[in-house]
Amino acid sequence: MRSGRHNTYLPSCQHCYTHFETENGVSRHLAQKHSCHEKEAQRLAAVSRNLFDAHTHIEQTRRISPDGEEIPYDYDMMPLDAEMDTDINYHLLAMPDVPPPPPPEYATQDEDENDRYVEDYDGVAGMPMSDVVQPTRFEFLACNIPLNNSSFGPFVDEKEWDLAKWIMKSLGKGTTDELLKTDFVREREPSFHNARKLYQIIDSLPDSTAWKCDFIKVEGDVMNLNGTPMTETYPLWRRDAIEIIQELIGNPTFRNDIAYFPERAYTDAQGTCRIYDELWTA
Repeated sequence: MRSGRHNTYLPSCQHCYTHFETENGVSRHLAQKHSCHEKEAQRLAAVSRNLFDAHTHIEQTRRISPDGEEIPYDYDMMPLDAEMDTDINYHLLAMPDVPPPPPPEYATQDEDENDRYVEDYDGVAGMPMSDVVQPTRFEFLACNIPLNNSSFGPFVDEKEWDLAKWIMKSLGKGTTDELLKTDFVREREPSFHNARKLYQIIDSLPDSTAWKCDFIKVEGDVMNLNGTPMTETYPLWRRDAIEIIQELIGNPTFRNDIAYFPERAYTDAQGTCRIYDELWTA
């Protein structure tokens, strides 16, 4: 059994400074490690007390008339330097002091007692099913989509790609048209002269795994006029799981991150506490 080493530093547990790859990893850590679980429970309890104290303080400052009605304050008649009874002690809402985050290499998951130990699979896995090599979807698209002699096609170059990316993230259609009409942009002659043309270029790019829509009819517990249960139709959007796996495996971006062998992961060297956090660890 080998101990796995993780080099990511965020997110982390704010109690022991252990770093994890995902927020779910932090949640599992807080659930499994007793000391951090207790500290987190104390922190949440303190927050709850602060909120309750603040609410109680507000209730105590309310002025009630003899007939049980709340008396509103006449703020116009109060002197500017008068201390208002309705002032809220906002320090009551303050979160408990939290230690500052450690520097990146202060602690990693390997240095924590809650380590990760992996039992490798000793069988055969990840072997090709055929000797015939089929191109991946990424390779097929790269060979069949015109790129205008540019790695950033259908855009002219990386600068135009960055401009289009910034426009799509930051501007709407109207402001995009205004930007593209400025002399500064027009002098550079981008391949899109308005928002409509830019959207057409983006729509021509290959998409990810296609979404499919199914309509599901749900029967309720309310009867209609003829005595039968009323129904309502809901759309269910989904993607094919097999196609998603094919895309992930065929994408060179994830070449070094795909695991083809199953493994068992544990939080201790004795293998008494199993970890289920990836498709290949289940």
